[in-house]
Amino acid sequence: MVIPLTPAPHLLHPKYRTDIDGLRAIAVLVVVAFHAFPQWVTGGFIGVDIFFVISGFLISTILYENLAAKQFSFLTFYARRIRRIFPALILVLLTCFGVGWFVLLPDEYAQLGHHMAAGAGFVQNFVLWGEANYFDNLAETKPLLHLWSLGIEEQFYIIWPLLLWLAYRLRANLLVVTLLIGGVSFFLNIEGIKGNATATFYSPQTRFWELLAGATLAYVNLSGLRFANSPVKPQGLSRWSNGAATLGMALLILGLVLIHKKSLFPGWWALLPVLGTILILWAGPQAWLNRTVLSNRVLVWIGLISYPLYLWHWALLSFARIMESETPNEWVRLGLVLSSVGLAALTYYWLEKPIRFGKYPTAKTIALIILMSIIGYLGYNTYQRDGLGFRYAKYNFSQYNEELRTTEIIGRGFAKEIEERCDFSLHQTIAKSCYSEDLRYRHQVLLWGDSTAAMLTYGLINNLPDDYQLQTIFESGCPLFDLKKTTSGGNDYCTPATLFAKKIMSSNKPELVIVSFRTTWSTERFKAITDELHALGVRNIIFVGKSVEWEIGLPSFVFRKMRRPIAQRSLLGFNAQEIEHNNALQAEFKLKNAEFLNTSSIFCDQQGCLVYLGDSLEKGITSLDRFHLSAVAADYFAKTLLVPQIISMKSP
Repeated sequence: MVIPLTPAPHLLHPKYRTDIDGLRAIAVLVVVAFHAFPQWVTGGFIGVDIFFVISGFLISTILYENLAAKQFSFLTFYARRIRRIFPALILVLLTCFGVGWFVLLPDEYAQLGHHMAAGAGFVQNFVLWGEANYFDNLAETKPLLHLWSLGIEEQFYIIWPLLLWLAYRLRANLLVVTLLIGGVSFFLNIEGIKGNATATFYSPQTRFWELLAGATLAYVNLSGLRFANSPVKPQGLSRWSNGAATLGMALLILGLVLIHKKSLFPGWWALLPVLGTILILWAGPQAWLNRTVLSNRVLVWIGLISYPLYLWHWALLSFARIMESETPNEWVRLGLVLSSVGLAALTYYWLEKPIRFGKYPTAKTIALIILMSIIGYLGYNTYQRDGLGFRYAKYNFSQYNEELRTTEIIGRGFAKEIEERCDFSLHQTIAKSCYSEDLRYRHQVLLWGDSTAAMLTYGLINNLPDDYQLQTIFESGCPLFDLKKTTSGGNDYCTPATLFAKKIMSSNKPELVIVSFRTTWSTERFKAITDELHALGVRNIIFVGKSVEWEIGLPSFVFRKMRRPIAQRSLLGFNAQEIEHNNALQAEFKLKNAEFLNTSSIFCDQQGCLVYLGDSLEKGITSLDRFHLSAVAADYFAKTLLVPQIISMKSP
């Protein structure tokens, strides 16, 4: 049998159920509540899982019915998807791009452009997978973060029809195919959550089982195993359907209460929203809960606008968080939620419905594809051009990108090699020149640590005397742990990097080791590391304390929080307790052949912490972000404190 690949007049669609729109409303409301008031609904993010099941159920119902009727058309199917998904998404993407032009710094705008391109191509989940954890603090400042779920749905819409069509042509049992693929996906989810929760959260192969649960129900319904077609007497039908719906809602409520952002999710926890949604859908529209509660006019209306509401709410909340440089108060967040409802209604009635329905469907589809392609290119171009830094030329904010550390030292061959070849986070094996002892130098200094150590290289290279060799071993993003252990319990590259550092110290026995990790130091920890390094043959040790930790990235703080003209020092915006802790450590430190350098001591005093060095912000901002010293600040620190201490500790 040949399934036509040319447009059919129309596809068969399942009968409209108001209770499904009511269930959509529940899903979007708990997601919005979680994002706006996370302390109220700790498990509200499971609303996305409810959406997944509903989508799998409805889409698979369409696919099964049309394959059985021998009138399935790929072109018609995808054209309808485009007219359903693209209009609201295009509007939100363009709005975010326009707002970002005025309120985002270059690095933020570059990230927005990257996410725009990923959202337009429905691969946002893969981009976020490589960036950060969904629940970290930085997530709040990503206006398009929520498009990850849309990416997974669209990937399912691309893959699933093709697989079903192929299985149908091969006369395979579609239920067996659905269960088999869903089972593999669920297994990958359970296994993946143990080792990499972030990948499991964003990966389509560990999420498809949720949509396929809905697909399984669709097949069961179409096979006549549903309550609506049940031979059971009406009294029995009512009893069973009401019980299923009630149990389903109980599972959803249980998920909202028990699941929280620290739960290993999806994993086994995702069964609560998935099974709950399945039971409610299976109960049918005549169940009391579905008929009375979910079919309520208010919930049905919210369900109708649920898609644009999902798109708008997070963008508004995220931009507010960025502009305030902190979480807005509850009244502001409530106002933003109500505003998102209004925008969603306008989007649905004035944009989505006119494009989805009415005349000229082919022309509309082509126009939407072209417009989405342009938006994708616009985002990618913004990303490639580093966030269009010319917008803030007078502040020269473009210099504060992470790339600054490389561009400022690119003329120094060895410094460039340090940046590119000496960090285990970039390479599992690092270049020999990073750590090999060169006997032409009288003194060897080994710089060991995470990215806070890497930020010191510019100052050391500029200020170390000519008879000093600088060796480097970095492991960005890794914690400092006991050198006696053979595992860090962290990232894959952390353990080999630390063991390698131990090996080099033992063989080279450098005259001095500089230790710089973004960790909370204590007297006990200083002693433990000192004893271990001395046991390896290291003669002298310098511990570099944390630099000033700003509550938000310093460029953002300067731009959004400081009055003009910008003061050289600030009494606000930094972690004062961390500075007090460093001062106490400095006063207590008493270890033989070891010193503690209080980094914040040369940047902060009673008048506040230095925002910039020299005579202007443009030339001397002290931090690239929240805690990494800029090249100018690293040079100042090395010249003022670090290099004099190194020279004073050299062996005779």
